[in-house]
Amino acid sequence: MSSQVEDLTPEQWDALENLKSAVADVEELAGMDDRYFLRWLKARKFHLAKAEDMLRKHIETRKKYKLDTILTDYKPNEVEHPLQENLTDISTIHLLYLQVLEKYFPGGAMGEDRDGHPVWYDNFNYDFKGLHYSVRNEDIVLCTLYRTELMLKLGRDSPAKLREKLKDLEELTDKDDYYFLRFLRIRNFNVNLAQSMIKASLGVRRRLQVDTLLEEYDPPPVLKECFPGGFFGEDREGHPVWYDNFGNLDAKGLYHSVKRDEFMKYKFHQGEQLVKLCEESSARRGKHIETFVMVIDLKNLSLTRQFYWPGIRYIIEVITMLEPNYPDTTGEILLINIPSRGMYNQFFRLVEKFMDDKTRNKITLLCDLDELKKYISPDQLPAAYGGTRYEPDPYCTKYINTGRLVPEEYYFRRELERGEEEAERVHLGVWRNKSHTVSYQVEKPATILKWEIQSLEYDIAFGLTLEDGLNPPLEIVPLSRVNSHLYLVTGSHTCEKTGKCEQK
Repeated sequence: MSSQVEDLTPEQWDALENLKSAVADVEELAGMDDRYFLRWLKARKFHLAKAEDMLRKHIETRKKYKLDTILTDYKPNEVEHPLQENLTDISTIHLLYLQVLEKYFPGGAMGEDRDGHPVWYDNFNYDFKGLHYSVRNEDIVLCTLYRTELMLKLGRDSPAKLREKLKDLEELTDKDDYYFLRFLRIRNFNVNLAQSMIKASLGVRRRLQVDTLLEEYDPPPVLKECFPGGFFGEDREGHPVWYDNFGNLDAKGLYHSVKRDEFMKYKFHQGEQLVKLCEESSARRGKHIETFVMVIDLKNLSLTRQFYWPGIRYIIEVITMLEPNYPDTTGEILLINIPSRGMYNQFFRLVEKFMDDKTRNKITLLCDLDELKKYISPDQLPAAYGGTRYEPDPYCTKYINTGRLVPEEYYFRRELERGEEEAERVHLGVWRNKSHTVSYQVEKPATILKWEIQSLEYDIAFGLTLEDGLNPPLEIVPLSRVNSHLYLVTGSHTCEKTGKCEQK
């Protein structure tokens, strides 16, 4: 079993691989994931020899005290108190020691904190003299190790706790612990926050019908022809690689030609591709793969093409919405064909607003395409980037869209000029801190109400209610703020009853 770790420098990655190789002869470590080995390296500040020595001593301690079975075999509270006359028997004396520890050695695990972490209470009311004269040192060590194993087990049980909280959701019945761990890690193992995050993700998946995207979704021509990016090959560890020709991105064209929900479906389709590729790679390599490598090509980066602020905000905000639905799946981010320092600084200032420290630490600037081969073997790398693959050309455009300018016939206004479905349209101005209500009379059931909202400079609040004159107003779309200044907000609702619909 292997699990991807993040935020490591190339030297730390080397130390991790070297540690795994150095202890490959230890049978007890077979199947341990990268995070396990990383704990020992961090404890010794990535000093390989010290981490190896510490780990080998730990394995010897586990054997000596039989820690693999200590949680089931070490139960002093279930042992009857031995009689005084039997104290000549060594095993009976040992049981008495355990009774003393159970009764007089303070501390215990109980409950969780607000984030779902197990809590250990220690009153520090130690009777050091009494323990010294009544308990062997070895048994104190054993009791302490038992408590440590107990806390580790309680921490490892987080996926099971999360699964139990969500047991009523049919969509999760076939999910393994790795699925729940991704949400737990991104929420620092806060079970309650991870639960809310999964529920929100499932709501989005239902609305966009994500489960059927791989089989049924056909992206609109503007995205298939003009939006750069695509998965191709794997890195040396088996992680899928996404190539993004950001330098060919037409931010303005996409902003004016792709509706938000359509763009979200397109990106979720890519997210589902990632899940499938990771599953296939895991099966081939016999280890768990759940993250991907991103190669961002900045060739052709220009002020006029990419630095259209509304378009960049629109695109990046939609992309960042993927993180709560595919959490902890981004691995290395490799930037190639770096432009001049001034141009790169402008690019980074543009996108860093949307990055947290964790994502920022994953970025590596490669000054030479040959450096890509440290991460990706040549037979998995497009020829344009120093590899040997042609699919069918050096950029492997069978799989990777290199991107281009969006033709103006794809712009929204062109659609309207060609005669989009005629309907009553309302154009209005609303002052700051003011509101406006638009009413429609629904004459017959099954009437479809559609809306497209776009504002010039600021976001707005939007909601939809239905009144039938008999019952209190029914809230169809809760009043909430929408970023209509960033993208065209679209939606629809089928009115099952007649009455007056109000948009506010």
